[in-house]
Amino acid sequence: MSRPARTALLALALLAASALPATAQVGLGVNASTLGVGGDVSLMVAPVLGVRGRVSVQPWEPSHTVDDVEVTASMSSPNLSAFVDFYPFGRTLRLVGGVVKFGSNIEVVGVPLNDVEINGVLYEPGQIGRVIGTIVTRETAPYAGIGFGSPVGGFGLVLDLGVAFQGKPTLDVTTDGILSGEPTFQANLDAEIADAERELERFRFYPVVSLGFSIGL
Repeated sequence: MSRPARTALLALALLAASALPATAQVGLGVNASTLGVGGDVSLMVAPVLGVRGRVSVQPWEPSHTVDDVEVTASMSSPNLSAFVDFYPFGRTLRLVGGVVKFGSNIEVVGVPLNDVEINGVLYEPGQIGRVIGTIVTRETAPYAGIGFGSPVGGFGLVLDLGVAFQGKPTLDVTTDGILSGEPTFQANLDAEIADAERELERFRFYPVVSLGFSIGL
């Protein structure tokens, strides 16, 4: 875990601990989610109110072949999350609000395997080279969701469903083939990027689904 990630999580834990009554409940958890694999620290600050800090990492780099282009995606830094859990009906259901800090933008590298059509023009793999893209979103996103199971209620299963409001994603794309920077090729590439950004408008809300285990201390 990087030093900024450790520092942020420690600060959250210390801030929450300063407001705890002597009989406060503490929980630790592990989970897998659409933000990655991670761990939680949970604290009850009132009978119906709890706070949680989470660190999530993406240990995998998914790779797929799409339209004769081998595409690999990666996210190099951990995601940090801070949540407030409100228990309106006992410890079964939680209403959750918070923030998600994305550790880094999503980096995507595409390698053409055959000739590829860009804005209606066919290009050879050597002309294109690698297509290196970065999907840029809001660094810190508000979060809202619901949860089932108590992160501090002994050993148990914990499920969270919610969305992070990450805003409209944008694309930053470069290539390293022999036509990189050539005006006509760049104009065709820019047209494809504009089409892709219009498709990305649907992803202003990032779904966050988390399933894990927790144990109360």
